[in-house]
Amino acid sequence: MAWQTPKINWQAGDIPGASDFNRIEGNIKHLNGLLYTGWVAPSDTVILQSTTTKQPTGSTLQVLKRFLVMNPGRYRIKVEGRVWGGPSPAVFNLIQVRVAGFTHVFTNWSDSFSTKVFNTLYIPGGTYIDIEAKNIIGTYSYYSAVRKVQICGTLTLNRPSNSIILE
Repeated sequence: MAWQTPKINWQAGDIPGASDFNRIEGNIKHLNGLLYTGWVAPSDTVILQSTTTKQPTGSTLQVLKRFLVMNPGRYRIKVEGRVWGGPSPAVFNLIQVRVAGFTHVFTNWSDSFSTKVFNTLYIPGGTYIDIEAKNIIGTYSYYSAVRKVQICGTLTLNRPSNSIILE
């Protein structure tokens, strides 16, 4: 609902009518939209980061790094990782990001640290972003490690014009 100029010249004895209440309620709803916690758009601006090196201890997926993002929107995730061991580690996809029920698998790692970038789809506020990895233990063992992870984006104060809002 669009903002309507408020009545600011009330006098003693004025009785608000239905149109006054509709304008007041509409303006409250409009202000609520302006006080929205914000919307994040992908960018290279770092919001959260972790620089400790972690690697899984077995061949099941393990959460190595977890971030909680409070604002809804789309984020850019940068993961610095590596996969080594066996005859051809670059073909294995042992590192992934899991967010809001969606999994993105990073591909083509090498035995030296490199950075992969992923732009998320829309995720709601109060969502965990998990960076997961695993090893493959067997005849040819492959190992993975994650070093620097950055959660990036730019906070805007308004919802994007093409958003869908369910009320």
